[in-house]
Amino acid sequence: MRNSLDLSYLEEITGGDVEVIIEMITLFLDETPAQLELLKEKAANKDWDSVAAGAHRVRPTFLYVGSLELHKKTSDVERLSKKRERLNLISGYIDSLEKGFNEIKGSLTNKKKELEEAKSL
Repeated sequence: MRNSLDLSYLEEITGGDVEVIIEMITLFLDETPAQLELLKEKAANKDWDSVAAGAHRVRPTFLYVGSLELHKKTSDVERLSKKRERLNLISGYIDSLEKGFNEIKGSLTNKKKELEEAKSL
């Protein structure tokens, strides 16, 4: 999976406010690993309602950072969990989300540093 970032949506919804963009990137980097871990735990326990709710919570954050592929994958997890369809695929999808997050984490960290440095000039 090759995930790319496009922060144009985040820039649009924040009105280009650098401080808010930095804050949202920080929240994404800090909170997403725990959210994905919780999804894995709930899937392992076959708590499909909680998996659907957790996927619903984390889904928009991938959109904010422009990772449309991860956004779609999270939508798939939510939909399959709600409908109780193809449940055997969900753990693999969650692993894929975690891998995708790890792929974009470095780029987001670098972008955050770049924005912080530009802000301090």
